[in-house]
Order: sequence, then structure tokens, then C-alpha cells
Amino acid sequence: MSSGNKAIRNTSKKRYIILGAVFYLTLLVAYAPASILSWAIEKSGIREIGLRNTSGSLWNGSGQLVSLSGKNKAYILTKLDWDISLGNLFLGKLKTYINFSDDALMGKATVALGFGSINIENLKLGLPASTISQFYKPAALMSPSGNITINSKKLELTRDSISGKAKLQWHDAGSRLSSVRPLGDYELLITSNKEGSKANIRIKTLAGALNATANGAWDIAKTGALTLNGHVTPVSNKAELEPLLRLLGRDMGGGKRALRVNTKLSL
Repeated sequence: MSSGNKAIRNTSKKRYIILGAVFYLTLLVAYAPASILSWAIEKSGIREIGLRNTSGSLWNGSGQLVSLSGKNKAYILTKLDWDISLGNLFLGKLKTYINFSDDALMGKATVALGFGSINIENLKLGLPASTISQFYKPAALMSPSGNITINSKKLELTRDSISGKAKLQWHDAGSRLSSVRPLGDYELLITSNKEGSKANIRIKTLAGALNATANGAWDIAKTGALTLNGHVTPVSNKAELEPLLRLLGRDMGGGKRALRVNTKLSL
């Protein structure tokens, strides 16, 4: 046998070995268990949420989305179902269809992860206001009640910019700091500004015992700095609302108080 034929056979063997290895790896990826996603979230450094009791595959599965306290105690938020579009991987994007299905948390969204960007489309989410305190600890002081809805047609986040808008509405709002329940319905609108790195914030009353209005900015992409300036005025139940209004500061006349927020809220 000539040396040329041996070289051809050796090359063919290498090709078959490589093809076999690629096929084997493809099978491993295709049938990867859903628990890999739970492991990936844990290793990513995200400490606020986790995924437990997973079933199905990495590409089409379900699990329990949990909120983690400082002591690593898990609070179940909702059941989470996902379906990852493999076709978008060839376009450099990991596109996932997410569905939240639980008595407490309901909603859906399409999330696409690109190179240094997160795209969220058709977000519809409903949750009890009490859930907010699990993510933003100061909210526990007022013990919010009622229901919150979050809607967004399109949001895009990168390392240093935000594009799009989202609407958050608080229905049948209540708090242990006030005997007036419900306080009403309120709206918070988040809209990206021209600079791209910050979002404009606007708060207004839809209906209720308090007329609240405020405007501000949120540096979502960088520092997380959140500033709001506005005022709150009682529309009805003025005597019952006075203990709550005193917490905002001095009476500017007619029960009107300044509404000022200067804090940091990072995603």
C-alpha cells in the first residue's frame, strides 16, 4: 500500500472521529437536563433569585422561580416554563419564551440574549404588591398590599444603555401605615431618554384618595441612582390620611406634601 493511500485513510479516520465527537456533543446539548439552567443561574453570581425543582430539558422545561434571602432561604415566587428557540442561536441570540403560571405571579415574555444585550418583548406580568419587599427590602416597612401589573412592548438593555418603555400600575394600593384601604390606583411610567444610559420616570394617580405626581430619572445601566421629585395631596379622607402624610414631611398647605426620592436601585 502506498504512503499516499495510508495518508488518505488516516485523514478519513480523523474526519469520522471528529464527526462522531460533534454528533455526540450535539446529542449531549440537545438532551441537556433543565437542571443545567439552575446551575448556570447559581454560578452566574445572581444572588436574588434561583431556580428549583426543574424538569424537562434545557431547551424546553419548567421549574420553581424562588427569591433568596440573605440567609439563602428560598421563597417560592412562581412556576416558570420556558421554551428556547434553537434557530436564533445561529443568529447569535438566545431567544426564550417564558411563561409564569402561579396563583400569585402570572405573566409571559419573550427574552433574547445577544452579545452584551438583553431584549424583552411583549412583557405582561401580574403580581401581589407584597412581593416587592422580597426584592426591595425598604418596601417591607410600609407592607404594601394590592396588585401590580407590569407591561412593556419592547425593552433593550446593554452594559451602558436602555431603550424602550415599561408601564407599572399599582391597583387597590394599600399600606399598613394607613387605615384608608384601598388608597387607589397609581401608575409609574419608565421611558428611555435621548442619552440612552438613563430612563425618565413619571408617577401619576389614576384614581384614589391621594393625588400623587412626580418626575425623575433612573440610571439603570450604570450607577442605579434613582431620583424623584413631586408632591402628594389628599383628595378625600384627609384626617385618616394625615398619619401617613406626616411621614413625608411638613404640610405645605391643604395637606400637600413634597414627594422626594434619592436612592440607588440596581437591577
